[in-house]
Amino acid sequence: DNAHNGMRLWVVRHDRDCDGTPLYGLSFKKDWVEEKEPPFQLLSRMQVDSVYSEGCLTIIKNGAL
Repeated sequence: DNAHNGMRLWVVRHDRDCDGTPLYGLSFKKDWVEEKEPPFQLLSRMQVDSVYSEGCLTIIKNGAL
């Protein structure tokens, strides 16, 4: 029985906090692109869950699920 159930998310955005610490935005869409037009910008941003530090991420190699 695997105790680590969840879903794969992709790092689609790179940011930094006020101290310069790298932060990552995650999305279920591997090919996510931020929309720049106001009607679509909010919907685009809703597809990303932001502000994860490197310590919160787990690397999953291709084919290893």
